[in-house]
Amino acid sequence: VPVKVSPNNKGFIVVNIGSGVSFLHIKGDTYERIGGSSLGGSTFLGLCALLTGCDNFDEAIDLAANGDSAKVDMLVKDIYGEDMKGNLFGTLRPTTLAASFGKMLRKERRLKARKEDLALSTLIMCSMNVAAMAHIHAKHLGIKDIVFTGNFLATTHGLRSPQGTKNTDSIHLHAYETLSLHKRK
Repeated sequence: VPVKVSPNNKGFIVVNIGSGVSFLHIKGDTYERIGGSSLGGSTFLGLCALLTGCDNFDEAIDLAANGDSAKVDMLVKDIYGEDMKGNLFGTLRPTTLAASFGKMLRKERRLKARKEDLALSTLIMCSMNVAAMAHIHAKHLGIKDIVFTGNFLATTHGLRSPQGTKNTDSIHLHAYETLSLHKRK
């Protein structure tokens, strides 16, 4: 797929998300690996398998596509209330993620947790980690363009479309929005 990047002498970053994650700085016809993370596709699938009993990537994505992460994740509004009084970070939205799996500290909530909600929370946790690391690398290098690629995205963005899901558009949109945070800054 052709990619348009801003013409500049600083290059761009490629984030390859597979079993793990690699961050590459591309400048002209050279590249340098500038970092990596173990929180990639295998982490997502491994945690989903432990939390939900799923057996493969497609099943994990199908579960996530039908989940509601707000039932297991702690959001800013869970800390400050719906009116957001006391929010010291005035720019945070009530639905901003504060803590992945933050609502799972209480046993009664763990007992009510659905597999779908756990799978989506896991997907968001892994995606946000990658997005944050990409943003930090780009900011450090003064780069505005980041290209995300890899088999993990091929799965979560529907190139291998989940079977029988009702809500795949929203899961793809969420993954895209999470990984596009840098471009909005």
